[in-house]
Amino acid sequence: MNIVKKPKSTIRTKQTVPQRAHKVLLIGDSHTRGLAGEVKSRLNDEYEVFGYTNPGSAMKALKESAT
Repeated sequence: MNIVKKPKSTIRTKQTVPQRAHKVLLIGDSHTRGLAGEVKSRLNDEYEVFGYTNPGSAMKALKESAT
């Protein structure tokens, strides 16, 4: 007689994302495309880098999106 054992159920917990000490936000027009990736590659893991690119936008629109 073959007995099949069921695997023990594992308790799944919500994995926490480590909080970064510093955050960098880059906002700009088409000239900032790819800049966030470049900055992130040069900083250590204490920094979280975000990039927001809005091609062809005026400075006024960029300032408003920053707020």
